[in-house]
Formats: sequence, structure tokens, C-alpha cells
Amino acid sequence: MTGPWTECLAGSGVFRAVYDCPAFGPVNALAIRLGELELAVLSPPPDPEGAYLDALSHLGQVTALIAPNRAHTAGLSDWAARCPQAVVYAADDVTDAVAKACGVAVQPISRLVCPDGLTIYPAPGVSSGSLFMVSSRGGTVVAYLDELVVWMSEWPRNWVSRMLYFLTGTRPGLTLNHLFLRWFGQDKDALLKEADAVAQQADQIVGAHGHRVETREDLNTVRALIRARRAR
Repeated sequence: MTGPWTECLAGSGVFRAVYDCPAFGPVNALAIRLGELELAVLSPPPDPEGAYLDALSHLGQVTALIAPNRAHTAGLSDWAARCPQAVVYAADDVTDAVAKACGVAVQPISRLVCPDGLTIYPAPGVSSGSLFMVSSRGGTVVAYLDELVVWMSEWPRNWVSRMLYFLTGTRPGLTLNHLFLRWFGQDKDALLKEADAVAQQADQIVGAHGHRVETREDLNTVRALIRARRAR
């Protein structure tokens, strides 16, 4: 695919683009096929006027915009203005918070109709409205685990984020986001149990930030990290 979007795995119907958050660093956005000519954009980049939206035009119409958590809302209002037919979604228990942050009406993610082989649902035991996605189309499984898995090359740019990452043991490289777990993991066992089940079947894992996890070695590393954290 041309432009900033690349299909995660052939036939998955999940396309990834990377945008830059000046105060933090790279952020992953996903364009997800909902139908032959319908797309959902999860964590939409703040500037749809650039290549991001135009590059999706040959794949279909954007009919859904999704906040993966209540912090990743910067692009929602701009995309909603450019895509007036799109419905904005977030985890059921944070719709009001997301609506307040982006100034548009927000529907619960439970109302989004997904095709066979695709699920987008709230991660259990999380207070930030975190969403997981699993696409089992095309004979492979692509999973999105939001903030739980991070693989960043550098520390966050913002000094507060940098300090909090350091204090919670969240280092650059492939790791779990211990800051996310500590602040938003209300039921860590439920969250990690679900993440473990998803990771066991995934051929590729995408987090909110950083590189994709796609080699057998790296996938096994994520599985081991989740299980080690569950064992604490």
C-alpha cells in the first residue's frame, strides 16, 4: 500500500501508520477494514489534512473513529470534521470523558458491528478505557494490545513521562508498560490473563507505541513478559 499505511499481515485488513506526538514520541494508528468499502481508524493522527486520510481513499470510506483509550484523542475532532459520516467510539465506561476531550458525540465500542474474524473490545480490569483488537482474517492473527506492550527506541520526550517510565521500570526496548499497569490496572490479573490469551494466538502484536512485534523470538518474549508479570 502506498502512503503512510502498511498492512500488518497480508489479508488481515489491518493497516498501520506511525505519527509523531511532539510531547511523547511515535504513536501507532490503525486503519481496520469493517467491510469491503468501510474502514475504522483507531488512534487517528492529529492531522488528517496530510497524507493519512487521502491514502485511505482507495480502500473505502471511514465510517468509524476509535479512541483506544481516553488519552489518545488528539485526532478525533479533526477526523470527525473531515469524515462527517463517521461515528466516534470508545470503551463503554469512558465515552463521556472522550466526548469531553474531543468535543464530539461518542458511542460505546459495544455498538460497533464488526465482521467475522474481527473483534474490538475493552481490555478487562483497566480504568483508562483501554481497547484490545484481534483480527484473525487472512489465515493469521494480528493483535493490538494498546498501552500494555511498548517497544520504543528512545525514552519519551516529555520529562515527566520519562521520569515515570524510569521509576516504574519501563525502559526503551520491548517491554510491558509498567506505568500503565500501575496507574490504570485496577484488576491486573484479569488484564494480564486476557493479554496472555491474545498473545498466545497472535502472529503479530501492535502496541500503542513503537515497533511491531512479529518474529517468533519477539512474540515469545512478549508472552514470557506477560506470564512473568502474572506470576508476581
